[in-house]
Amino acid sequence: MGADEDLMMFEVCGTRYKLSEYNVAVEAHKDEFRDSLSLLNEFPYTVKSFQGDAIEQIKNAAISIVYKQEKISLYSFIKGLRAFEEQLPLSDETNGLEVENNLELAVRHIADKNDYHSVVIETFRILQDFHFLNATARWALIEAHRILHFHSVLIWCNGWEQLWTRATWLNNAIIMYDSCFDKLIQAVWIGTESYRENKIGRESLITPEGLEVVYKKCWHRSDKRFSRIPSPYLHLFEEFQKTDYEIAVSNYAQRIKHRGGMRYAGMFPFGQTWNYANKNEYDSFNTRNEIDIDEVVDTVKDYHIGICKLASRIVVFLMEEFKKHGYLTGEDIHL
Repeated sequence: MGADEDLMMFEVCGTRYKLSEYNVAVEAHKDEFRDSLSLLNEFPYTVKSFQGDAIEQIKNAAISIVYKQEKISLYSFIKGLRAFEEQLPLSDETNGLEVENNLELAVRHIADKNDYHSVVIETFRILQDFHFLNATARWALIEAHRILHFHSVLIWCNGWEQLWTRATWLNNAIIMYDSCFDKLIQAVWIGTESYRENKIGRESLITPEGLEVVYKKCWHRSDKRFSRIPSPYLHLFEEFQKTDYEIAVSNYAQRIKHRGGMRYAGMFPFGQTWNYANKNEYDSFNTRNEIDIDEVVDTVKDYHIGICKLASRIVVFLMEEFKKHGYLTGEDIHL
């Protein structure tokens, strides 16, 4: 795509305008938008006006977003955002476990004087960290899916700035999702006391310094991606690790960490216009190695759904382990 081409445009009453010409378009067609002019004037700056049933006000507005040469009505655009968000579940199973079980843990700890309760609490805290991180990644992914950002410090021009904004959100989402996977490994690592194979005792969990020692033993021990998973519990991760989206997102994360980012198609429109090739068959177009941002968003969406299922499986497993050893029963405690 050349630098003079527009990644995105508006179509208003059948006429196409650059994004930077939005106010011009609204003014030119103010008669057609007599009933919704104030709403449309706010459109580039806020999504607040479109909350709840207010979206119905623009259902028949003669304005569309042209993205990848496809016309998307303003109404469909807003509905599509909400539909995408509804496809991304929240990992509710990992939320609030320490609070929910706090009373039973306190009572049993006083009665038994068993230091295993530190294992349970630290595991619940890791799962809580996972929940917060997963929710933040989810938010970033939603923003990456949004093809047009209403409020932006960047000036609207030909759509490139919108792609840049989306790419920034998406890169952050990928890194956070990759870290979410680390959190689940840590939960199993501490919840099953796998660190004790390294002659580290439970007493390490009672100080920040000791916890750092435990976590360091959970870091990469080889080049294999799943080497940190304790071997007796590989079955928990087996289905997830074989998915195309897990492999893809892991590779995306490595590219971002070690190459400084992803090269999304259209993100660098100011490169060469000629294709340089020589006798060694170097092709300056083919070596750009660009990827479509919408394809990546869909892949990361699948990853989100998959890792939430994995988190649910791990919570069930760990709760069964805690109950099997009598450290947590899930029964109501009455004082």
